[in-house]
Amino acid sequence: MGTKKSRNWTISIEEELMKEALAYIAGIVDGEGSIMIMRQASKAFMEQRAKRNCYHPHYHPCIRIGMQERAPLDFIVQHTGVGEVREEKPYQRKKPMFRYVIRSKVDVSRFLTLIMPYLLVKKQQAELAMRFVNEWVSCNGTRISKEIQEKREQAWMQMREFNGVVWKSPSDLPKGTRGRDYSKEYVS
Repeated sequence: MGTKKSRNWTISIEEELMKEALAYIAGIVDGEGSIMIMRQASKAFMEQRAKRNCYHPHYHPCIRIGMQERAPLDFIVQHTGVGEVREEKPYQRKKPMFRYVIRSKVDVSRFLTLIMPYLLVKKQQAELAMRFVNEWVSCNGTRISKEIQEKREQAWMQMREFNGVVWKSPSDLPKGTRGRDYSKEYVS
C-alpha cells in the first residue's frame, strides 16, 4: 500500500493500522478481558496426576474476553492470529455470550507481547503473566523443583489479588492452597 510522510519518517499505512488495531484490542482487554493464571488441583485431577508420579497442581496462563457481540472477538483473532471464539449457551433466556480464549503459553506470550505497550488497566496482570510464562512454566509432565512450585503458587495468588480476589487469612484460601504437601497426599 501507500506510505505517509511525517517529520521525515516514512511509516507504512499497514503499520499504522496495525498499531491502531492493537490499541483497540488492548482497550477491549482492559475493559472486558481477564488475564489469569489458572490452577487445577481438584481431588480427581490430583489423583490422575499421581498416577504419573506428579504431585503438584497444574498452573497455566489464560486470557479470556466475554462479550455479547462476536465481531470484536473475531477482529482480535484476525489481527493477532491467536485464540479462539466460542459461543456459550444463553442464561435465563438472554442473548448468548461469546468468549475469546487463549490457554497456550506460546499464544499467551505472543498476544501479550503485541498488546502490552497499549494496556493501561491490566498492565500489572500482563507483566505477571509474561513473567509466569517465561520463568515458571514447564512442559507438562516435567518434574519441577519445590522452589518453582512455590513461585507458581505465589504468582497464582498475586494474580488473583490483581484481579480483585483478596484473602484475609489462610482459612479464606480455597481448598488445596493451605500449605498442603501434594507429594504425600495421593500416593497409592
